[in-house]
Amino acid sequence: MLGLNGPYADVTAEAISDKDAPVKVFPMWSGVVSIAPPIPRTLRGEMRAHAIFAAGANAVIAREPMGDGDVILLACPEALQNRQVGVKDHLSLLTALAGRDRPAYFDEFVHGLEVEAGVVEILRQWGFGPLLVLASAACLVAFWRRRIRIGPAEDDARETRVEAIDFVDSLALLYQRALSRRQALALYRRAFEQSVALRSGLQGAAIEKRANELLGAPLPPLREVRGRDLKPQEFSKGLQTINSALGRLQDEKRIRSERQVQRASRPT
Repeated sequence: MLGLNGPYADVTAEAISDKDAPVKVFPMWSGVVSIAPPIPRTLRGEMRAHAIFAAGANAVIAREPMGDGDVILLACPEALQNRQVGVKDHLSLLTALAGRDRPAYFDEFVHGLEVEAGVVEILRQWGFGPLLVLASAACLVAFWRRRIRIGPAEDDARETRVEAIDFVDSLALLYQRALSRRQALALYRRAFEQSVALRSGLQGAAIEKRANELLGAPLPPLREVRGRDLKPQEFSKGLQTINSALGRLQDEKRIRSERQVQRASRPT
């Protein structure tokens, strides 16, 4: 219901003379037959509503269907005041507007009466006060829990290893299971001889001779002996000998490069 005593949106309530008394023109609200507003007005403007009470050619009370309900427009809101309820069928009109078995609310926002209640106040009025207190306490506990460390600090260092390291580890485990210590050392000796050949450009027996010079010490017997493998100490000693020889081969390459640079830098 919207009671008007002046303009509102596209509708306005204009005063009329007392000679045009409101007449019921639509069969609605059987207990409401006649009304006598203290200030006679009629509704004017763009409306899709039909008149229930009219004065002359204009509606005094109009009904506009909207959604699942109706909007009732009144140009005589004073008829519902306390001192006017006993006049004619004003009380029946108020009862019809309020309806049965449903709450009635009076929205006085258009008249400047409003209450600025925040979200917390609205939730408190709806009975959510204890829930708000509980949620606030839970937030405080969670904040306190995150500020205090329990136990040792976690190591947030990132993993810097690359996949190649994992590949080498897995390949080493495969060789350890598939090869004996004697076979693994023989393969390492062969790889060393290939490095000597690539660095020196030698071929044939000269490669083995140069490799023995770089080794400086004899390796354990690398031929397969049925039922006997190298002892761990022998394997470690042979591995260290080949690693030292690879180091000397690397030093030779570095020294050769330095000499070439020195020759190139000499004045001609």
